[in-house]
This record gives sequence, C-alpha cells and structure tokens, in this order.
Amino acid sequence: MRKCILSLLLLFSFGLMLEAQQVVSRNDARKYTAEERPWIWWFWLGNVVSEDLIDQHLATYSKAGYGGVVIISTYGVKGYEDKQITYRSPEWYKMIRHTLKKASQLNLKVDMALSSAWPFGGAQVMKTDGAKFLKRVDSFEATGSINRKLIEDTANEYTVSVSAFSDKGAYLDLTSSVDAGGNLGALLPEGKWRVEAVIGGFTNQMVKRSSPGGEGLVIDNFDKQALLNYLKDFEKDLESMKGVRALFNDSYEVYGADYTSTFITEFEKRRGYSPKPYFSLLLKNEKSELAERFLCDYRATIADLILDNFVKNWTDWSNSHSFKTMEQAHGSPSNLLDMYAAVDIPQCESFGPSCFDIDKVRVDEATRREPYKRPDVLHMKFASSAGNLMGRPLVSSETATWLTNHFRTALSQVKPEVDKLFLAGINHIHLISATNTPLNSVYPGWVFYPAPDFGPRSSLMDYMPDFSLYISRVQNVLQHSKPDNDVLLYYPVFDYFSEIKKDLGVLAMMDHIPTKWGSDWPFAVTARQLKASGYQFDYVSDKLLQKMTVQDGKAKSAGGSLYKAIVIPACKRMPIETMRKLMELAKSGVPVIFDKEMPGDVPGLNEVSQRLQTLLVQREAMTTMPQVSVVNNVDSVLQILSVPKTVLPACGLEYIRKELDGGKVFFIANQKSDFQQGEIILDRFYRNITAYNPISGHFSSLALAEREGKSLVTLQLQPGQSVILFADCGRKSRVPYDYFKGTAIPLQAHWTIDFEKGLDSPASVSTSELISWTELGDSTHCYYSGVGIYRTAFDLPAGLEKATRIRLKFTDVRDMAEVFVNGRSVGKTWSVPYQVDFGANLLGKTGNKLEIRVQNIATNRLIGMDRYQVQWQECYVADPKRRSFNTADWELAPSGLIGTIVLIGNR
Repeated sequence: MRKCILSLLLLFSFGLMLEAQQVVSRNDARKYTAEERPWIWWFWLGNVVSEDLIDQHLATYSKAGYGGVVIISTYGVKGYEDKQITYRSPEWYKMIRHTLKKASQLNLKVDMALSSAWPFGGAQVMKTDGAKFLKRVDSFEATGSINRKLIEDTANEYTVSVSAFSDKGAYLDLTSSVDAGGNLGALLPEGKWRVEAVIGGFTNQMVKRSSPGGEGLVIDNFDKQALLNYLKDFEKDLESMKGVRALFNDSYEVYGADYTSTFITEFEKRRGYSPKPYFSLLLKNEKSELAERFLCDYRATIADLILDNFVKNWTDWSNSHSFKTMEQAHGSPSNLLDMYAAVDIPQCESFGPSCFDIDKVRVDEATRREPYKRPDVLHMKFASSAGNLMGRPLVSSETATWLTNHFRTALSQVKPEVDKLFLAGINHIHLISATNTPLNSVYPGWVFYPAPDFGPRSSLMDYMPDFSLYISRVQNVLQHSKPDNDVLLYYPVFDYFSEIKKDLGVLAMMDHIPTKWGSDWPFAVTARQLKASGYQFDYVSDKLLQKMTVQDGKAKSAGGSLYKAIVIPACKRMPIETMRKLMELAKSGVPVIFDKEMPGDVPGLNEVSQRLQTLLVQREAMTTMPQVSVVNNVDSVLQILSVPKTVLPACGLEYIRKELDGGKVFFIANQKSDFQQGEIILDRFYRNITAYNPISGHFSSLALAEREGKSLVTLQLQPGQSVILFADCGRKSRVPYDYFKGTAIPLQAHWTIDFEKGLDSPASVSTSELISWTELGDSTHCYYSGVGIYRTAFDLPAGLEKATRIRLKFTDVRDMAEVFVNGRSVGKTWSVPYQVDFGANLLGKTGNKLEIRVQNIATNRLIGMDRYQVQWQECYVADPKRRSFNTADWELAPSGLIGTIVLIGNR
C-alpha cells in the first residue's frame, strides 16, 4: 500500500513537473500542442468533400505535423459539378461536423471562415446592407426656386448631402429637400448660390472566389446593423459549428467602399461638426488645408466605424458563442493597431518573396514584387505589437502567399520567410495552402490559386514532418515566453490620414505602412533606427496609449507588458488628448523621447484654433519636465536610461528577445550573408547561456566572457540558420557548443545514382561530377520528379582523426535530402545551409558507405506534362504573370546534388 501511495505521489509530482516544463524539445511535431504546430489553410474547392476524403486528408495533415486546419469554401472544379455541396447546406454542415470529430481524434483543431472565401458576404446580404461609396458630386449654379432631378436610378443611387453656398458666404443644408424620387425642390434666399449634391452608390462587390451557395454581396463593414443582420443568419448554424476554435476574417479587400448610411450621424457624434458642407472637397480632389483637415476627420471616422461597428461587435458575438476571432486588418482603411488589438488572434500576412541576400535561397522572378511590397518585419509588427499590448498569447500569419509560382516552392525558400515572421513577433504560423484534392485525381491534384501547395499531393510532403517539427520547436519557445520589448514607438496615424494618397475611394488601404508611401516618413525612419540599433520595441496607437498605466516608472499596457521609454517620431500632428496622456505618463516617471521635434499641429478641423493653442501650451509645459527629451539622437537617450540593446543587427543578425522563467530567451536568425562566425555581445551579463538548435533539437552550452558588464559569446551561425539562446532561465546543458573550425576536405568520389521505381522512372547513371541529373541522362531524367539515390564509398580523409563530430556540407541540394552513413540515417537537410552533422564514431578508416536520397520538387514533371500536352488542369490555376498557366516554356529546374561535398571536423 505504501508503495502504491509513493508511486502515485511520484507520478503526480512527475505530472506537475511536465506541466511546469512548458518549453521542451521533442522529436515529433505531433507531440506538441495543436497551437504550437503549424496550421494549414484548407480550401474546399466546390465543397467536393466526403467523409472518407476528410479522413484521408486529416490523417495526412496529422502525419505532416500540422496542428490544425482553417476551412475556407471556394470556387468549384471543372467536371465535378455533380459532386459539389452547397455552402451552409445540411450536407455541408454534416461534413463540418465530421471534420470536427475526426480532427479531435487526431489532436487537431479547426478554424473556419465566417463566409465562403472572402470578404464577409453572401446570399443573405440585402443590398441595403451591402458596401457603399461616395459616387459623384453634382455642382450647379442656382437662384430662387430649384426643381431639379438629382437621381435617375433611385435603386442604385441615393442622396448623401445637398449643400448650397451663397456668393456672400451663407450656407444652407438642402438634403431634406430631396424627395424619394431623387428630385430636389427648394426655394433659395436672394442672391447667387452654388449647389453641390453628393450622390452615393452601392459598390455591388460580390464575395471573391466564392463557393457554390456562397455567392452574394459583400457587407457594409462600417454599419453595425449590417453586421448584426449578417451574424444573425449564422445563429441557426451554431450547433453545427460547435467545436470550431476560431472564426476567421481574411484581409479586407472591400474595394472602393468609403461610406455608410449612418456616416453623417456618426461623424457628427465623433468629430463634433457636420460633414455635409465639406463632402464635395473629397470628390473634387481639392488641395487645401481645409480639404486636408476634413479628409483626416473623414478617415478617422471610418477607422472608428470599422473598429467599433464591425471588429468589436464581431468579436463580442463570436466570444458569446465560444469562438475566438482571428482577424487580418492589413489593407483596411483603419488604424491597424486598434483593429488587431480588438480581436483574439491578430493575423498578418507574408506575401511574396523577401528576396533575401542568402546564397542558394532563390527568388522566383514570377512573384518578385517591388521592394516596398515585400514582407517587412516593421509592417508585421503591427499585429505582434497589438498582441503584446493586449496580452494575446497567439499572433498569427498567413504564410507564403505567392512566395513562388505553382510547383516551384521549396522548403529552403519557406524557412527564411517563417524565420522573419518569428523575428517580427509571430508565434502561430498558418501555411497557405492545401485543397480538398482527391488523392486519386490526375497528378498533381488540385491546387489553390496563390501558389504554394502544402497539401497531400505536394512534392514537399515527405519532408513536412521535419519542417513542422522545426516550427513547433520554435513556437513552443515563443508561445511559452513573455513579450520583453523595452520601448514603445508612437504610431502617428493622423499624419497618414491627412496626407497619404487615396486608393480605396477617398480612403487609403493601410498596408506596407513603413514603405508604401516612401521610406522617409518619420515613423518609418525612427522604427528602422531603433531596429538597427538593436532595441526591442512595440508600436502604440492613440487609443492604446490611453489605456496605459504606470508601474515602477514604466508604462504598463492593458495586457501587462512593461516599457521603459516611449519614443515619438518627428510627426507633424498629435491630438491634445494624446499629448495630455504623455504628460501624465512623464509626470509619473516614464521617459518620453521626441525624435528631433515635438508635433506642432493638431489633426482635423473642428475647433482647430482652440485645440492648437492647447497643444502649444502642452508643448511648453513638457519642455520643463525632467522625463521629457527632444533630441536628434534617440539612441543616446536610451543608453543614458540603460535601455538594453544588442550588437546583433550590426553583425548582420536579426533577433527577438523574450522573457522566460526569470531569464531571457533570444531567437536569432541570420538572414543575410555578412556573418558566419563571430563574437556577440548581448544586452547584459548572464551567468549561463544555452544554445538550442531548433532544426536538430540539440542543446549545448556556450562559453561566456564579459565585456563592459555584458555577456560575450562566440556564435557560429551561417546564412539561413537560426538558433535559440536561453539566458539564465533554467535551461542548462553539459554538452559544449560545437564549433566546426576544421579544414573543409572535399569528398572525392564516384557516384551511382538510382531512381525510385515507378512510372517513367529514369535509368541509373554514374558520375564523378555532381551536376543536375537533368544534364546526366535523357528526357526521362529531365522530366523526373521524385527521389534520386546517390551512393558512393570513401575512406576517412586525413585531418579528421581527432574530430568527435563530422559535418557533411553540400554546395547545393535540389531540393531535399536524407543522408545515410554506413547504413544509418544521420539526418535530413532541406534548407540553407545544406549540411548534416553526425558523430565521428560512425566512420571507419576505410570503406565507409555513403547514401544520399535526394528529392526534387514537382517542377520538371509538370514541364514534361505540358510539353507533351498531357491534360492535368482540373481546377483553376492562376499565373502571376500571364493569363493562363502553362509550364511548357519554363526552364528545367536543377535537381539532385550540385557542386562539391566537403567534410569538416569540429576539431
């Protein structure tokens, strides 16, 4: 009995230890939680699904190491019309319920879009609830009596406002003088008058790429009642949705909508004056201070409406029914920080290639974008900053959208993009995409239009468990550590609302904010300087700043994050309420640093003289406060304040620092070609630093030195690599950090290459020169996509006798490889740098057998099919450069081992 009790106590204690030990290294992604694993966007083309197909797909996703799926219904597939299931029909919800049941059995979770494809909309949306816009202005001169037809098509147009301006400066609001038929009837006082009638319309935008049954109008995102009507239609479906983790809203993409029927009332309530006399300034593109101030107020009101009437109400409704919300705010005409802060899971997007300066990380020219449109840490930080300020445990990203053209994506291209997201504070990767392709459909199966395929038929699937394991290991650390950013950078949204160009009607699409309108905007300049100087920082909006309190001289956010200083870029405008809050924080001991100058203007039009005078008084008062600085060098003040920073960016390395168990954790990535090995000075002195390789899962101890009171370590991190450092947070290793400093010894060998048996498998070849196998044989080698098995034998080269670890390093691998030494698998390589480390004890002095199983991606097989006019396109396949997708004129993709293989010892 005593033994049983003791055993139970030990088991209970062990259970507690496991629960407390949240950061762990596992050897299978499936052993991590669903949130710690990468998720996949699962597009149901035409909703052609069955219970068997769902079971097959979910089993594949589980094996691949995915943690969950996001179900999005979309357009159909040619020839499968009779198998399509209508969106939100009883049969469709039967498939959803089956998905939830099967996912639970496999330890997967499920999110779903609250629409068919995107944006929110569908057949239930009445025209009055659809998106609206300011259509035109009708100006004319008038005297005396007016009887004029303003609107011919009253079904598609409506009166926004009618204003009359006399030559003596008088103003009349004639809006109420327009009857239901669109006729203006009014009697003007004596004098000459100019009448300006602003007419609104409906965008009539339909849901993009909707599935059968999901077609319909896009909703008015600024109108609370339109949203509530939309949500109410889903309440009958709630029982079938039970078990869904989060409801998802894709990127804004509501084009041209810039008005709502409640706008005037809302504007008057929020801005304190009527917008009617000023509407025409927007449509006539007048350039003046008056027009600029009104434009700012207009955009600020729209930003308030999409936040208050759409995002907050959608989140409240979802939470009341036990769903979380996941929101992509980018592209909306809003303050992104406030939008992201109002949802449960903020989600940014990594779109297109970053064009890294890393050797062998190739860029697909078909998807290369202008520099300002490329993925940018400073833009992604809008999502993570909001998450940090509000204490959200998860911040997500739609990942790898249009990274390459179809069938060209390699994991070596995806990893650095994922690392960039980690550096930006993202900890919940969602890969795009997979489809409901039948597993027996014509090769290569169905794909969704924005290119990368991480689904069951993808050529990447054999290596997805390894890629998922990498992501899971990193996300395990990032999700269980706390934000540890020291600086708040104020986001001067009113400068943007006042000055940036229109591209959503009279509004502006808020995306690529640090670069879209030029790189010299003060906010972007200060953000880049802080990043380059090695500081960790978050952005803060006017609204989020108002929620700040003070704890021990630090600004404390609503979510509990503490900040040692607030930096204000050289913005032109600031609301007096914001300046008042900064004064309050400074009086309580929080350092406030103005970069170069204090703002000298207030945004907007109402009572501008009085507000400007107040701002000037506030500015004068702040100059006398000891906690307030106005400087040309923000870095110098932050150093006086002892705000931590590292030299990592100066060395060419990027990093994010977080807090863990009383210590710090650093995720560091080498995303350039400047650094290979060198001394790194961290932000302070630590007693113990343990390195964690998230590719291999190995921990090792770094030797420490001290320089100027800070820790100095020597790090070996090649371009494309990443590492996690645990500093004084309880993670220790007795294994010393491996430095591979030995001479690189080329492996001189003769190789035989066999190909996995199957349809159209090429014949075996032999070679002493490692070049693409497309150059070694005939057309079957050119158009082969699969596994090539390289075999050779070699003797232990001189110079490696004392090594305890050996590195096998490749010039290039196209595209993924597993290495076997004397019959034993020693590792896989699928990202830059291509290398595998293994114990030297596996090698004998002579006759060592080396086998390398190399798998290329699907490119060449598709080229062969198109050149031989094999029909395979059952679904819509988009091409980013051309109207139709055809690979016949593509160049063959190099395949196999290319270049030199070298052996390097660790001593």
